[in-house]
Amino acid sequence: MDSHCSTNKKIITMKKTSIMIFCVLCVLIIYKYYKKNYIQFELECEFVGKKIDFRPDAYLFFHNKADFISYCKMTKQENILSDNLKLDFDKYSYLLVYGRRIKQMYYGWENSIKKDKSPSYGKIKNTTFVSIKYEEKNEGIVFMYRIRHNQKFRGFNGL
Repeated sequence: MDSHCSTNKKIITMKKTSIMIFCVLCVLIIYKYYKKNYIQFELECEFVGKKIDFRPDAYLFFHNKADFISYCKMTKQENILSDNLKLDFDKYSYLLVYGRRIKQMYYGWENSIKKDKSPSYGKIKNTTFVSIKYEEKNEGIVFMYRIRHNQKFRGFNGL
């Protein structure tokens, strides 16, 4: 009879332990889902007086010089290119932001699942979607920011 009680206690203890482990895992997954990973950024330059088309919420990351030059030529914005612009693509990734200054830049699971409104062809595999919170004032100019080099980050071209 004692062995039967002992076996029941072990089963109850195992069930309690399993429930506790399950609860801890749920909390960790929920935490990871909602966690925002903030990215440090620095304003590299402003392209004042440059003609730009209105591009609401558009921001693009550049991880190498060839892509940046190609983009500027493709969009007929060669005026952004200049000899004064010294970009170090070995240390930094750069992003162009149209119209407004950045308040915050971050990424996370919820961000990628709920807030990435990029069309399916814009969601490149093995990349991380980055969200930006802007300041309210639309200044109508192009801003270039730099962040620590990370080729996995991507923005979107607006919709």
